[in-house]
Amino acid sequence: MKRDERLRMLLEAERKYLVRKLPDWSAVKPRVLHISQEYLTPDPEHPERVERLRTVTVGDPLMGVRRYYHTIKVHLGPGENDESESEIEVEEYRRLLDRLDPDAEPVHKTRHVFEWEGFTFELDEFIGPSWVHGLLMLEVELPSIETEVVVPPFVRVEREVTGEKKYTNWAIARGEGWDLSVW
Repeated sequence: MKRDERLRMLLEAERKYLVRKLPDWSAVKPRVLHISQEYLTPDPEHPERVERLRTVTVGDPLMGVRRYYHTIKVHLGPGENDESESEIEVEEYRRLLDRLDPDAEPVHKTRHVFEWEGFTFELDEFIGPSWVHGLLMLEVELPSIETEVVVPPFVRVEREVTGEKKYTNWAIARGEGWDLSVW
């Protein structure tokens, strides 16, 4: 299927970095979101697609405002995907839960969203699955993958992991590339 034949798919270009520890937030005040992502069984007619459901809670994780999303991604290359995401009603979310991938664990994380040098950064603090508990990953969406990124000086980056499959949320959910023997 050619890119221009996909309905409402937008090019997503992002860079990812492993982070050593949570930063001192005195330079910026991030918006905090609580996110749960669950992956759907691959569609045999479109095996190139990864589908996920996402719940985003603003404020208190138990009492905050919840929003539900359905996302379809098609990997194009390192750091680049075609992506279609739409907000859905809770009833549609519950209906889609029937298609959960039995080989994928839910991904739970706290996301810290902040602006720096004209870009929106998202620092994800992973809670689960257990094999990534405590992992910190910084993402920044860009107009193109070639765009130069200036990582905020208050974020201690260990290394860039853009294009490393192990650090995609889909691979994290499936445990691909992670040592599961300790769990």
